[in-house]
Amino acid sequence: MNISCRAIVLHTTKYAESSIVAKLFTEQLGVVTYMINGVRSSRSKNRAAYFQPATILEIQATQRENKTLQRLTDFKLFYTYENIPFEIRKMAVAQLIIETLNRSVTSQDFSPELFEFSISSFLHIDKAVSLNPDFHLIYLLKLSAILGFKPNGNCSAETPTFNLLEGCFVAGNFLSNDCINSPYSNFISSLNELDITSIETVLPNGKARNVVLQYLLNYFRIHVPEFGVLKSPEVLKSVFE
Repeated sequence: MNISCRAIVLHTTKYAESSIVAKLFTEQLGVVTYMINGVRSSRSKNRAAYFQPATILEIQATQRENKTLQRLTDFKLFYTYENIPFEIRKMAVAQLIIETLNRSVTSQDFSPELFEFSISSFLHIDKAVSLNPDFHLIYLLKLSAILGFKPNGNCSAETPTFNLLEGCFVAGNFLSNDCINSPYSNFISSLNELDITSIETVLPNGKARNVVLQYLLNYFRIHVPEFGVLKSPEVLKSVFE
């Protein structure tokens, strides 16, 4: 089967002397791993740079059943980032998003909504004149909704606590690693109401953002198999503090 579509580079590994193996989130088939021969050779005109994580490509490929590694027949840039490579905050947020996608999306996640959301998120980061400092938190909550574990309900006097295991706001206050109490439960509730293009900020400072980020990553670790510990939050922590 021949395919022609957009794709987001999730992860790349060097292979042999001049090739790479690239994990792509494709518009038509979800996550697919491709072998790209010769792109690291002196004759390739630096085409290996096209496979930096978060790059958005247009690809053509021949898809063969029961093959672990597929092969690209052609590729080109779909969009050239103008700001992400040069602004440390935008770069840090993009790294978090691509690392989260890489841990969350599988070959079974053939979801046009998820793909379009991912493309829109990267384009918004790049084009935003002033990126909302809460953007990455709003993004994680919207991603959780698409993946099927959106926080249910909202923080109120009757339900002041967010239960990470159940994915909902509940009555009472609990001293547990699986529960988030006020004020952070209220922050999450407010963020959950916003769109990724929102310019409204909820968190009062960088320290609070880092606390909420850790809570949300714990939430993903509970609901996404093998999500694990990410590296990018340490970069974000230094940027926001």
